[in-house]
Amino acid sequence: MAPAKRPVSERFWEKVDKTPGCWLWLGGRSPKGYGVLWIGNTFKRAHRVAWLLDHGRWPESMLLHHCDEPACVRIDHLYEGTAADNARDRESRGRSKHRGPAKLTRWQVDELRRLREAGVRPGALAKMIGTSKQNVSNIIARRTWK
Repeated sequence: MAPAKRPVSERFWEKVDKTPGCWLWLGGRSPKGYGVLWIGNTFKRAHRVAWLLDHGRWPESMLLHHCDEPACVRIDHLYEGTAADNARDRESRGRSKHRGPAKLTRWQVDELRRLREAGVRPGALAKMIGTSKQNVSNIIARRTWK
């Protein structure tokens, strides 16, 4: 006889770090950093499962984070919104895929490349200028700032 399947809530909460601030998902994550949990025959995003467990229903539309942390499942950090709300939120946080004004100058880009050639790691360069390691890697590889 197969063992009884454990309740979703039990499996969910054992994978949450309830420290002050964001409650971070410790289980599997999607490539974009969202927590994922296997339910039935599909993966569900952990923040949506948190909503289900708290509200007794799935979110009607998009579920956005006040904290801008994809792995956060703290219910008071989440809110329902539309695709337009999500686009506005993404734009206001500087995560839009639309090109806007450059945040770096040509001099900064040249300096990044010079420092990288001198052996400074991309992570350290990213901290220096307040951007992501991926952004620095893209600049150095000339995928951006060609």
